[in-house]
Amino acid sequence: KRLQISDVYLRYFCSQITAEEGAGELAISSGAFRVAVHRLVPAIRDAFRDEVRSLVASEADVDDEIKYLVKIIAESVT
Repeated sequence: KRLQISDVYLRYFCSQITAEEGAGELAISSGAFRVAVHRLVPAIRDAFRDEVRSLVASEADVDDEIKYLVKIIAESVT
């Protein structure tokens, strides 16, 4: 199962647009946009964990792999 996310939300998460701009593009209120973002965060977290789970040898390795990936991403941003 793959999570499908509108590019509008992705641009919001990447700080390319504001919630108001995203709401305008989707023709919804900014409150509804913020609620959708609030609901998407746990779904994204779960999808990411599922993807990492498919890459590692055991369930015990999932958290360590996520920490490693976050470290690498953080290093590439700076």
